[in-house]
Amino acid sequence: METMNRVNYQPKSQMAFATENIALNAASTVVGAAANFAIPGLGTALAGAVGGGTGEPDLVAMRRENTNFLRLQAEVNQISTAFQTHSNISKTSHDAQMNSVRNIKA
Repeated sequence: METMNRVNYQPKSQMAFATENIALNAASTVVGAAANFAIPGLGTALAGAVGGGTGEPDLVAMRRENTNFLRLQAEVNQISTAFQTHSNISKTSHDAQMNSVRNIKA
C-alpha cells in the first residue's frame, strides 16, 4: 500500500498574521510611491494590487486622473501655440521696425 505525504497544517498565530500584514502594507506603500514618482497615478493601481485589493476602484481613479492630465496637456498645448504665434508676430514687427530705422540711417 502506498503512503501519502501529509503536510501538517498549523494555523498562523495572531502575531505572525499581523507581521505579515504590516510587511504587505509597507510593500504596497513603497511600490505605490515609486510608481507615482515615475508615472503619476500608476502608484494607486500598483499599491492596490500589491496590497491585495481588487484594483477596480484604483483603475477608475487612474482613468479619471489620466483624463484630467490629457485635458490639462491639451490646454497647455493651446497656450503654448498662442504664445508662439504672438512671439512670431512680435519678432516680425520688431524686424520691420528695425529695418526702417536702418534704412533711414543709411
